[in-house]
Amino acid sequence: MQQKQYIDNSLKKSLRDPLVVAALVAAPVFWLVLYFISPPIANRGWLLAAPLWYLKLVLLYPVLEELVFRGLVQSEIFRFLKNIKLGPISLANISASAVFSGFHLLNHGAVWAALVFIPSLLFGHLKEKYHSLKQPIFIHVYFNAGYFIIFPPVSIF
Repeated sequence: MQQKQYIDNSLKKSLRDPLVVAALVAAPVFWLVLYFISPPIANRGWLLAAPLWYLKLVLLYPVLEELVFRGLVQSEIFRFLKNIKLGPISLANISASAVFSGFHLLNHGAVWAALVFIPSLLFGHLKEKYHSLKQPIFIHVYFNAGYFIIFPPVSIF
């Protein structure tokens, strides 16, 4: 009897990718540095007070953002620009990441929106490397999950 797989092989395989491992390790380091540079608002009970907000921030938004920005915007730009690259990064990825960062200006300051550009390039690279949205969604969910545990969103309070 064959055991049912709960993790897709391509996702499991990508967990051995040095870039994915580096992203998984770098995220907590970034959160720690950010914690000391800009301590969060002391509201540790926010997860219990607003669990649906947390689920939206951690599951819904990353999935929707990846579907739109990597699945639609980056794919369409790639169709027109083919495989034009600046070093290892495609121009389609850079363009979609610029749009993604600009989108974050709606709710964040310019510095934070600019900082979003770097992980966006990672998400776009993973989409192109694996020809799938599974990896960028997984990493995006992971990034948001850790970030919002430490830094509660001020907009809901």
